Amino acid sequence: MQYRLRLAVPLLLVALPACIIVVDEEPDDPPADTSEVVVTSSCSGEPSYVDTAEVVGDRLVVTASYGGCGSTQTWACWDGTFLESFPVQVPIAIHHAPAGDCDAYLTDTISVRLDPVIEGYIDAYGGTDPIMLRVGDFSPVWQP
Repeated sequence: MQYRLRLAVPLLLVALPACIIVVDEEPDDPPADTSEVVVTSSCSGEPSYVDTAEVVGDRLVVTASYGGCGSTQTWACWDGTFLESFPVQVPIAIHHAPAGDCDAYLTDTISVRLDPVIEGYIDAYGGTDPIMLRVGDFSPVWQP
């Protein structure tokens, strides 16, 4: 029985699908396109405090707060990793471009497409189960 198991393991490993997620190693500050989750090894700008986060269809809707002066740009970043659990978890950071140093506390609501996360998940796992997004203290779930 042990002999058969040893032969089966290499065959199973060969049959696993490969997943390649292109990660931007040199992020812009701020990113040029913030309409979808930015895939980058390190998120540019400054972290924002996440007030709320929910999934609406294939979009992540986040309300985030930060200190600064005037309006700024806010975006969602993902480093391309999946945390092995059930459901699979995806850590997403919310950042903004600082717009001066003052005592104002601003709030922004953004809606970003989850396309890079969903496509990476389908390539790696087949896309038949939910994905739990970890955004600040929130864990909204995307359903396929």
